[in-house]
Amino acid sequence: MKCLLKVFALFLGVCFLFVGCSDEPDSANSNQGGSLNNNVISGSIDSFQNKNINVTTVSCYGTGTDILGSGTISSLGRFSFPLTSPPENCLREIFDGGIFVGTISDTTALIGFYALQTFKSNQEIASYCLIRTNCNQINELRKVGVAYTCLVYSNKDVSIFGNHTITDEYADPQYSGKSVQYCSFRLKKGWNELVYKTTKRVITAYSHLEETSLTDTITSDLKWKLLSDINYQYGNAYNKNVNLIESIFLK
Repeated sequence: MKCLLKVFALFLGVCFLFVGCSDEPDSANSNQGGSLNNNVISGSIDSFQNKNINVTTVSCYGTGTDILGSGTISSLGRFSFPLTSPPENCLREIFDGGIFVGTISDTTALIGFYALQTFKSNQEIASYCLIRTNCNQINELRKVGVAYTCLVYSNKDVSIFGNHTITDEYADPQYSGKSVQYCSFRLKKGWNELVYKTTKRVITAYSHLEETSLTDTITSDLKWKLLSDINYQYGNAYNKNVNLIESIFLK
């Protein structure tokens, strides 16, 4: 993988998971925290205000063009719907560049990264990103200490422990850049949820260093949120998010 999660801008294809708003009463056992269970994604949007947010559908983006699932967002901001398996040709090798030091239990495993995008009732893209995070603004996603989750599909059970380093190459030798991602997670065959976190970021006039972590530990501070970004109206912000995650895996 190029740094496994420089995720939301490298995905050129789109996989849709549609979620529509509904006033149907929520079941008593709704998963308030949001999670994946038997390939079903569910959650409750933090501080959801249905009357003030014109969002009726959500779709899952990644590689490919298939519809991977659909469901509804209730008037209380809760959602739950199953995810189907993406086509095999939409998956990729875990690492395809850089230097990885550590262990990968099965190097033949193929994975794909996916994220959620909102739409209005007429399928016009909305200016909100549905993401599970500990920040409150879209432009904070790369700040030190900020974490968010991404949906990952794996065609096999696989565990990855180690660090992956990407060194940027510049024509001018006075410039330098390096990204290091510390990986500690297990993926089961099917859908998974991983946490990407920026732990260090140092930028100067001639160099940059970024350190991130990718784990399967979901902490209580991560909440499902609708983050506003006017760019989402034109489909750009979602791609930035996917690239943001893929840039971690696929720098």
